[in-house]
Parts: sequence; C-alpha cells; structure tokens
Amino acid sequence: MKKFITKRNIIIASAALALIIAGLSAVLIIRKTTTTIAFYGISPELSKVVEDQIKGICPKAKFISLDSEKNLTPSKADNYSVVFAWDGKTLKGLSKKAFAFPDPMYNIYPLNVRKNYTGKNGNFILPVLMNYFEFAQYKTYRTMLKSEIPETGAEFENYLAAVKKYADYPLVCTGESVEELFGFISAFAESVLGSEEYSNLVDEVSLTWKKTRTLSTKLTDVLGQIRSLQAKGLINPRWYDTTVKEGSSFMEDREVGIYAMTLDQHRKHDFIYIKYYETNPVPLYNTTVKHSLVSPVLGAVVYRKNRDTRAIVDYITSDKGQTELSTKSRLAPVTLHSEAFDNRTTDIRYWAAAYPNPPVNYISHAAMTNDRDRKDLAQTIRDWLKN
Repeated sequence: MKKFITKRNIIIASAALALIIAGLSAVLIIRKTTTTIAFYGISPELSKVVEDQIKGICPKAKFISLDSEKNLTPSKADNYSVVFAWDGKTLKGLSKKAFAFPDPMYNIYPLNVRKNYTGKNGNFILPVLMNYFEFAQYKTYRTMLKSEIPETGAEFENYLAAVKKYADYPLVCTGESVEELFGFISAFAESVLGSEEYSNLVDEVSLTWKKTRTLSTKLTDVLGQIRSLQAKGLINPRWYDTTVKEGSSFMEDREVGIYAMTLDQHRKHDFIYIKYYETNPVPLYNTTVKHSLVSPVLGAVVYRKNRDTRAIVDYITSDKGQTELSTKSRLAPVTLHSEAFDNRTTDIRYWAAAYPNPPVNYISHAAMTNDRDRKDLAQTIRDWLKN
C-alpha cells in the first residue's frame, strides 16, 4: 500500500485538512464574535418584547429560543452572549464562566431585590422585569358586603364564605396552566409558611422529586389546606384542571369573588371585565413570621464582554430601558426610579421592596430545572388534589 502514498496525495490531503481547520476556525470566530441572545423558558410574547428592544441598539444581534424541556447547563449557556431566563434553580446555576458585575451596579435596585443577586449570590444575574401572582378582588361584591380588604388567612376565608351568596365561585384559579397552578400553590404556601419555611419547602420538594418523583411532606401539608378550601366550596371545583378560557367565562358572568392569577393572565382579560378587579397583597395565614413577595424575576446572564453586550447591559439597567420594557411587556420594572407601566406594576415594585424579605419565585422554578419536570410535578399534584 505504501507505493500509493505519493507526494501529490500528501499535498492534496494537507490542503483538504487546512480547509477543514480553516472552516472550523471560521465557525468558532463567528460564534465568539456574533452577538447571540438566548431565551430560555420565556413566552414567545415576552421574548419578542425583549428582542425588539435589543434590536434597536444591536441590529446585528441574533436571537434563539432554547428548549426548556431540557436542562440548561453552564457549558451550554456559554455558547451565547447573553441568556435571559426566569430566576430560579436554573439561572442560579449558570455562574460558571458568566461575567460578574461590581456591587455598585446593583445600587439601582431596591435593597430587597439587590439582596437576591449580590454577595454570596454571585453578582452575575441582572434582574430585568418582575411578574406577580395576584389575588384580585371583584370590587362590586366587596362594596356590597361593605367589607375591608382581607389581610389575614382568617379574614380571607371569612370573606370567601360571605361572598358566596353573590358569587358561585368565591375564589377562582385556572390550574390547567402549569404556571397558574404553581403560582397559586406558591403564593398560598408562602402565606402559610413565611419566607424561611418556604425556602425549606423548596429544598424538600427538589430533593424528594429528584430521589423518588413523589410529593414532599411539606408540600402535601400545604396542599391539604388548599383541599380544605375545595371541601368548603370556597374555590371553583376542579380548579387544578380549569382553563383560562373557563376562568374568563366565570369572570364575564360575574361568578367570581376573588380571581387568583398571574399578572400575565390579568393582562389578557378583556378590559371591560378586568377593570372591576383590584389587586392587593396576598392575605397572610401566618402573621408571626417574616414574609416575601411571590414575584418571579426575569434575569439576564452575560457571557461575552464586547460593545454589544455592554450596550445591552446599559439598556436593561437604565431608567429609559426599564420604562420601555415595562411599557411593552406590561410587567413591573425592577430599578428604583424607572417609570412603571401602570399603578399595578408600580405597586408590585413597591411591595417587592417593602416586604421584610426579598422576593421569591414559584416552587416550580425554585425547585426544578426544566419544564418537563415541572409538568410532571404539576400532574402529580393534580392527581393528589383529586383524591
């Protein structure tokens, strides 16, 4: 075989190898120099808002939506210039290779928000926007009852019992949506447990699910209290399977006393109906402990330091950028002095700052790292509540 390895063959092979190496180098250079923005676990509507605003300052940036059914690891995230995702177990695990920001950069946020992202938390996540899970009261029925806004768990359940003479469903939640289901359970759990025990609940849920894919003891304790609302007829039957469309129908027929929903869902309801609903802080079942606002935060993690990423960081941390993002998304801004979309988003930012402890995310994101596990856990919860 050696007689066929001629000088000409060696030259051709060398040239081919050089072309392959050159091609690979070109791909690597493009990957490192092209600004690529990745969205992980973010709705298409919100991704579009952020994309449109970034295009205004970085017109050549590329955008990609990642598969949130799969885990996002630091090595995968490092393929992109900036990653946007909801804060939680996934985002907090992306510190490796991420760019860390100096403490003074975080002075633009309320102290409570700042605490979540500085010091031992690594200074690598920049908060961008806040969502919220609200208990919105139908003002007409509250006026008819001449009732004050419920502030405690006891007042809350007494109000639900009283409003039952007007509303078929004193409390409505649309748990067919994974986000709505976890939003309600998380807000209720934090109200019952307080910040410290809520954090312990999250840890227990994460560990139990990882080991046995079953519900943790602390979680079933909370679900048991929710099931008691079902037994008393204070929440819509099979709320855990109720769709947003069904919830809208209840609202239009004036069958609702309090509608528990995400701020996202609130924005999608017809204004002619939703304008009669007032958002107030979630009533506290446990008034002897410190609490946190249950308010998911959209965060950004930066992996490239160049002109484009500096422009993006400047934008999302500026009052102008925060105001525009809040206005376009209709979510709450996170910086101290930016203008919010409306009074509701102004209140959310104020509550996040005023609660004794920093905001927390839903159990689904605080304990889980991908949408596949969140969906499976949600279905396990629904099955438990049915029994």
